[in-house]
Amino acid sequence: MVDFEALKKLISTNSFKDLVNQQDITNIQSIIENNPDFFNQKRLLPGVMFIQEANNKVNQERTKYGFRVSQPTGVGQWQDTKGVIYNSKFLNYLIGEKNVIFDSEGIAEEIIFCESVPLFSESIEYITTFISEVLKTEQLTPLSEFLHKIDGISDEYEGHDYFVRQIFINYRNNTAKLWLYKETNNNERLKELVDHIATNKTSRFWQNANGIADCCQDRFYDQSTLTGVIIEISKDGLSDYVGYNFQPSPENTDKYKETSNIILSDAVRWEWLSETDTLQVNQWIDHVGFNNIFIGFQVESVSSEINSRIIYGNAGLR
Repeated sequence: MVDFEALKKLISTNSFKDLVNQQDITNIQSIIENNPDFFNQKRLLPGVMFIQEANNKVNQERTKYGFRVSQPTGVGQWQDTKGVIYNSKFLNYLIGEKNVIFDSEGIAEEIIFCESVPLFSESIEYITTFISEVLKTEQLTPLSEFLHKIDGISDEYEGHDYFVRQIFINYRNNTAKLWLYKETNNNERLKELVDHIATNKTSRFWQNANGIADCCQDRFYDQSTLTGVIIEISKDGLSDYVGYNFQPSPENTDKYKETSNIILSDAVRWEWLSETDTLQVNQWIDHVGFNNIFIGFQVESVSSEINSRIIYGNAGLR
């Protein structure tokens, strides 16, 4: 359920040219018309997300839109948008909604949200098996080995405090991403985690992954910022990919606007976002009369490139 009246009023203010425009309304209307079964379901929740991506600081585009859907919890099952049902003990940890992301061709991604799942032998097995079934591959030994290296329970790997909070399923390139949420606000052993993925210390991939971690280290110590590291899995194992996610912590709602501004200012400082985008997002959050939100910012090292993604949304008129 998208409030087109609210979007049209936002456009009419002429304050958010880089965040929403008439083309977005046309794109969203086309998505709804071409996917009637999805948009007629009773579990669809209000609002729309805008996903703006930039490749190597250029080719900035906004071609993806996200929609929230409620889902059953505590049943150990998950049904994807294609109707396939998966069974896993990991799925007992799902929370009550997921995000479905559309591009111009249809459903591109699904984002599964779960409670904070600690990493230990049994949970690693559940997660790896589930992803293996989704990607239809058995080549996930590298993922299992990686997760065991950041096991937060066993004495051998004591000191890690990463939890799985989200899984991104990408239907375009048949990959999955794990968002590893860091429970304590510090960057201890972060570089060690990165080194498990980027093993060649002379590669541009390793340099970018570590450089981003250095640039963003203050956010890992900020109590008001929810931080995480994202890894990507393909049918062949771990990808040359390390992403970082930053968003205002839901536990510090009184600092929501302040934290959003700091995250965005950092992105401008390191030239991952334009200053115009940041100013507009800050105005977007402050705009009286609209349920506008800043959802988060992601920056990623992908092979030899640095990509970024900003996510914001509107849930209608206030």
